[in-house]
Amino acid sequence: MIEFFHCSSLINPQIEFLLRLQEVRNSLDSSIVNDFFLLITTLGEFIIPTIICSTIYWCFDVVLGVYLFSLFTTNLIVAQLFKMLACVYRPWILSDKIQPLEKALRLASGYSFPSGHSVTTTSIFGGLAYILKHKIFSSFLLLVIFCVMFSRMWLGVHTPQDVIVGFLTGLVLVFSLKPFIDWCEADKNRYLYCLIFLNVIAIMCLMFICFKNYPADYINGMLIVNPRTSIYAAVFCYAYALGLADGFLICRKFFPFDTNISFKNKIFRAIFGLLLLFIVFYLMNTYLWGHSYSYKFVFCTIFTLGLVITAGYPAIFMAAEKFFKIRHN
Repeated sequence: MIEFFHCSSLINPQIEFLLRLQEVRNSLDSSIVNDFFLLITTLGEFIIPTIICSTIYWCFDVVLGVYLFSLFTTNLIVAQLFKMLACVYRPWILSDKIQPLEKALRLASGYSFPSGHSVTTTSIFGGLAYILKHKIFSSFLLLVIFCVMFSRMWLGVHTPQDVIVGFLTGLVLVFSLKPFIDWCEADKNRYLYCLIFLNVIAIMCLMFICFKNYPADYINGMLIVNPRTSIYAAVFCYAYALGLADGFLICRKFFPFDTNISFKNKIFRAIFGLLLLFIVFYLMNTYLWGHSYSYKFVFCTIFTLGLVITAGYPAIFMAAEKFFKIRHN
């Protein structure tokens, strides 16, 4: 099945489509349009989904937060596994006529299939639409999903098959994980079973990714895709997913908190939590990105970050609210 996504009869029409988009992009010669799609595409990166999931989880609806974090962590694991299994090259490697927007290349290294941005936005925003069932708001969220999908092609970093399979993967997660969360909420002990199962499966997948043989194709004496770079990204995603998941699973089982507090206290939780996130993201951007650290260092650092978001900070604000005798409604 994986070979199917490499066949030229499938790839060639998609390259032609991207070339047509590229012609339109070049003919517009407008930084406004490109900047718009560069902004839209950030909705599928890990920072904004983290902020959305965290704010809901800490302040407004802990079960909905668990559901969204479940979608986020599962899509990180599944999307990276698919990428490393399929080893489909980026569009500009498949055709030297494709010229991606340079600013979009920062998070477009490694393999292409499926689009991680498409999986993330479909699962997070699709999950919100599925739960809230508000006609206008849900329609807006669906529009956001399709805009992100289109932005990946407009920027020249993904083919249609990448974003379509990413969308379908996210959609499967949206509909399959909600009954599972409801099943766990009915008996908190089930979260412990999930904790064990998730860690075993994720570590097995990560070991497979780290020791798998990857294509060694060269252009002008240079390796097209450096497996180390791709493995580095996979280690990052798996560490983050496990840290987040272990945190909320431990929280729900051993020290569950509630969001039935005054709106003022919700704001306090959000402000201090988001401030913590921005500090951490700034430090990561300054001292982690672009530096060559060992896989173990990256795993431990990012795992800790995820754990702090879903378990560490809740433990802090629970202790603070108890100390200051803040009543829950």
